[in-house]
Amino acid sequence: SPNQEIREVLLYWAEKDSRIKVIFRDENMGISAATNSAAALAKGDYLGFLDNDDELAPDCLLRVAETINDTSSQVIYTDEDLIGDDGTRLSVFYKPDFNRDLLFSHNYVTHFIVVAAELFKKLGGFSSDYDGAQDYDFMLKLSEQTKNITHIPQILYHWRASESST
Repeated sequence: SPNQEIREVLLYWAEKDSRIKVIFRDENMGISAATNSAAALAKGDYLGFLDNDDELAPDCLLRVAETINDTSSQVIYTDEDLIGDDGTRLSVFYKPDFNRDLLFSHNYVTHFIVVAAELFKKLGGFSSDYDGAQDYDFMLKLSEQTKNITHIPQILYHWRASESST
């Protein structure tokens, strides 16, 4: 973002917590390039992807860690809801367990997705050719590379409705 206030907030939090990594680019290269740049800074075995204005439930990462420990899944996704700016729940999206045929017809996985970092790197991350549909393209590629995809049937991701939301 060219917004100086955002830069200052990011630097403030990075100084407070050494686990927070920040990278600045001279130009906007799109969502896929930005995501790939951020993923390159990560040191963990898994990467979680969410949008900047969305929220995770307080126990989301615990549930994901438990799922990884119990199943060794390479891809994990959760149910989600749509919330307003004030946190009011507008709708709920209960997703099915992984279904390749359904995925071929529509991106029902969307958010929150956690991926083994090794698999992310193997696929080369997100493709800028598909900005705007990068999540769907990536999920299709993931489904070609692993059958180890687990759905957590809990609302652990809160997608914030805004003017810029699709």
